Parts: sequence; C-alpha cells; structure tokens
Amino acid sequence: MIKIIKILSLIWLAVFIQSSIVNIISPWGLIPNFMVIVIALAGLKEGVSSGVWTGLLVGFLADCYHPSTMGLFAFGGTVVGYLTGMARDRIYREQLLSQAALTAALALVYQLFVFFGRDGGTLSSYPRYFIRFGLGSAVLTALVAAIILPALERWAYGKR
Repeated sequence: MIKIIKILSLIWLAVFIQSSIVNIISPWGLIPNFMVIVIALAGLKEGVSSGVWTGLLVGFLADCYHPSTMGLFAFGGTVVGYLTGMARDRIYREQLLSQAALTAALALVYQLFVFFGRDGGTLSSYPRYFIRFGLGSAVLTALVAAIILPALERWAYGKR
C-alpha cells in the first residue's frame, strides 16, 4: 500500500512539474520530460502492465491540465509505458546509462504526440522541430533522468 501511495505521489508530482514549473526553467526552449521519466521508472521496474497503467494515469492527469486535447496524452503515455515494458528485458535495466538512453528515446516518441497533437504540427515542419527542440529535449531528459532516477528508484521501490 505504501508503494502505491509513493507511485501515485510521483505521478502527480511529475505531471505538476511538467505542466507548470518546467516552463520557467527551460534553457533555450528545451524542456525535460518528467512524465516520461516516471513512466520509464515504472515500466523498467515492474514490466509492461505497470508501465501501461502508469502511462495512462500520467497521461490522463496531463490531459486534465490540457483539456483541449483530451485523450492525447493518455494515449501517448500508454504507448510510452508499453514500449518501456517491452524494452525492459532487452536492455541492461540496472545500468544507469541504458536507463538514460531509453528515457531519451521514449521522450522522442512522446514528443511525436505533443508535436502532431497538441501543437498541431505538420509533417513538413517536423524535421525543423526535431532538430531544434526534439533532440535537445531528449538529451536534457536523459541527463535529468540520470540524475534523479536512482533517487526515485530508492524512494519508490526501496531498492539499489
């Protein structure tokens, strides 16, 4: 029961930080994705079903902050959770470098939903967006994940 409360607290905190605080501290318009970090943590530790459910809950809460695209973030979070769970057995999940690399790749996947869904982007403008914001935000997400994932894992799962 305590673990569930901790995970729910992480989910709420990630969505709150992503929706309000992170825009204040974004260097050069690059934004680390805290929601993807929490989804990746759940998927890497618990597997596909936990990743999917965490992604769905994170996405639903994010949709509540952005009701004009209701369902988009829930779908994106579910996809990210599923991909994390599927990659769980295919990577060295105990190594921080592989966790950070996976988080960067998942941030790029999640950005597809943000760009084409919420921002209303077009296919012709995506390469510029990808080079200008996508890669930088993915690298920044990986750096933030490398810093906070061990602490989050210790706190939420009591391991490592």
